[in-house]
Amino acid sequence: MQLVCRTILIVLILIGSVSVAASETSSSHQITIIVSGLNKPYGLFLKKDGDLLITDSGSATPYQPSTTDGKILKLTKEGFLETLLSGLPSRWFIGNTEGPMSIAINPFSDHDEYLYVNIGIAYKQDTGNLFEVYDALGFSVLVYDLKKQTLIEKYANLLDAEAIFNPDKRPPLESNPTKIRFGKEGILYVVDSAANAVWQVDKHRQVTTFAALPLYDLPPGVSSMEEKIEPVPTSIAIQGSKAYISLFTGFPFIAGFGRIIEVDIDTGEQRDFITGLNFPVDVEFDIHGNLYILEYTSSFDPTTWFQLNSGRILRLDHRGSLEVIIDHINSPRDMVIDRHGTIYVSCLEKDAYETETGKGQILKISLR
Repeated sequence: MQLVCRTILIVLILIGSVSVAASETSSSHQITIIVSGLNKPYGLFLKKDGDLLITDSGSATPYQPSTTDGKILKLTKEGFLETLLSGLPSRWFIGNTEGPMSIAINPFSDHDEYLYVNIGIAYKQDTGNLFEVYDALGFSVLVYDLKKQTLIEKYANLLDAEAIFNPDKRPPLESNPTKIRFGKEGILYVVDSAANAVWQVDKHRQVTTFAALPLYDLPPGVSSMEEKIEPVPTSIAIQGSKAYISLFTGFPFIAGFGRIIEVDIDTGEQRDFITGLNFPVDVEFDIHGNLYILEYTSSFDPTTWFQLNSGRILRLDHRGSLEVIIDHINSPRDMVIDRHGTIYVSCLEKDAYETETGKGQILKISLR
């Protein structure tokens, strides 16, 4: 679905090099660029008051020193952008800028000013020795007091959990948390793309394995140095007694091999729910129970990497019908859906590469 009728609106707000607002329309929806000029926007969280929280994983690029310009931003419902937290770690790791990745507020807590942030820095252990050390805040979930703008505590250390449980039973020991989500009774679910697992953290901060995810056989006709394909989980959504986990799937990065699995929260039983997807990075429900899937790209080539401008959003309605809502999004990472059905997406500008900085943006998609 090509985007047409481009309309540039007056730039209303400028904060440094970050700007707010431009829009595109089509016959079925309106797309507005509500924030641009970010480095690497990843996680989004919509507060009850309508403010949108955004993680920016910073400006780290290949072959350059790591930085500390990761931050958390707030876009108010009135359209004002402000920085809530800054100085968070940023580093380049195998095709991505890693830093503050996902954010959440515990709906079962009286402290709605407490923001949970996961730092998505990949750590690895080889024969029991840590050989890649980046930052003391890595591989963890942190709690910040937004009013005081201070770090309260390190809520969960996921590399320690990986060392104890090693859910995929394979070396090396590693952790790269990419998504956090609160479930019933304040259980925190942490999607760990490197550990090939989803952790759960209870109110006493005890970390256990919620879902150890399976390795997959190579499809017929596909050759690879790897004997198995790793699941590489990216996101989780909770609906009733079921959890839905998106699997990007690892090298050799086969288009159509991604999937959504369903996990019974009470029994732990897993089953394929949707297959044939292209590199899903997020899964969300709207208030009507419709499931939305965000795909990062359509294909992978080892010489050119992932195809630009080919991300898309799909919707599975309660009748079981899967449809493409919008496509041609460049390298999307996360989305949230408000009570009106408006979708917010973090992504890069058209034709921008992951190695570039200042090309991140937030889209607002109003369906008609």
